[in-house]
Amino acid sequence: MKFFKFLITDWFLFIFKPNNKPIELSLKRRIAGFAFYLVFFFLIYYSLENTAHTLLNKLWLIKIIPFPITYRYEILASGFWILVIIGPILEELMFRLSLRAKPYFLAISLTLIFFFCIDAFFDVKIFFNWKYTLENAALMILIAAILTVVINFFRIPFEKFWNKYFVLIFYLSALLFGYMHLNNYFVIHYSVVLLSPVFIFPKIIVGLNFGFLRMRYGIIFSILTHMSFNLVPYLIYLHYMK
Repeated sequence: MKFFKFLITDWFLFIFKPNNKPIELSLKRRIAGFAFYLVFFFLIYYSLENTAHTLLNKLWLIKIIPFPITYRYEILASGFWILVIIGPILEELMFRLSLRAKPYFLAISLTLIFFFCIDAFFDVKIFFNWKYTLENAALMILIAAILTVVINFFRIPFEKFWNKYFVLIFYLSALLFGYMHLNNYFVIHYSVVLLSPVFIFPKIIVGLNFGFLRMRYGIIFSILTHMSFNLVPYLIYLHYMK
């Protein structure tokens, strides 16, 4: 019981005062903590998500569709590759990897964000097709390597800046992560955009929780949690779209 109390307290203190210190626990305790947080974060997220959608759908009479119908079929056709595997890995590397101040972490994050923007604006599906991903892998590695060298030249000021403004960077990463998911919704009325803080808020909280796991437990644990979160809607769509 003391251990679970410690987990709750540690999470609460971190969310309101983020820091870049990893937790000192045995592997067994880390796994136990991960299992606890997985369930805990699920309860938080789906409670907030259901509340937000109820407010928008009932009180404001706005119909929010999580995905356009055509996109739902794309999700099912692509299987685990998009939603459960590559999506969580890419998003964690983009938004959480570089929370720890290392030049090559930031280089990887910036490279993936650059290619993600190309994918989003030009619809070239770099990350959602094995062929395109492999074709661009060498270019991604080259860009990340060049950025690592450049950032290394400014390593000391970079690390000072990152550590000094870590709290702001941490919260900003969660905010950007949340709003990146705005394109998950089919906008049928301008008020959906105006009220986006309401239904994006659960995603921002998820970003904070994933960031907590990344900083306290490691990037692997945040990736595994993200995969688990994405697995649930995938299975639901798979069930109802049969």
